[in-house]
Amino acid sequence: MALYLFVMFMAFVINFFLIVPYINLLYRLKLQRRDQQTKDAFDKPTPIFDKLHNHKQGTPVGGGILLVITTVILYALSLVLSLIIRKPFSANYPAFGSEIKIILFTFIGFAVLGLYDDLTKMFQWNKTQFFGLRLRHKLVLEILLAVVASYWLFIELKIDIMHIPFLGVYNMDLWYIP
Repeated sequence: MALYLFVMFMAFVINFFLIVPYINLLYRLKLQRRDQQTKDAFDKPTPIFDKLHNHKQGTPVGGGILLVITTVILYALSLVLSLIIRKPFSANYPAFGSEIKIILFTFIGFAVLGLYDDLTKMFQWNKTQFFGLRLRHKLVLEILLAVVASYWLFIELKIDIMHIPFLGVYNMDLWYIP
């Protein structure tokens, strides 16, 4: 657990110093949010929605790429360093590899989904009336990623409890997955 917190802290510190030059780079590369003219499911314009989101025009898009890359690189370096030093990690669960697999799958899976959504907004790959991924498609993909992660947590790490603040801990058994 201490390793996870240390890597997260180091990623925060590195991103703290790199984010402003990176945002300036995004401005120079003109990777900015475009003006959006959306239509609803019935092919009618949505002027109120467009007006509410109009202030986002020109905002640089792609800042999450820096966060994801630095965090993944730091986790990979810490794993390689542990193999070189030959000091085993202490883990909360017997399957240390499963912990890392679940964390990286969830982190990278949601990052790729966000990247694809941003790229469709910037370059307008899909020529439909929708700006980026449709909400229902994004929600289905997010639910799918969450179900896969919770399945691995249940099967590989044997996690089947849920803590609800002020109410207590509940044993969910198979209901933990959905």
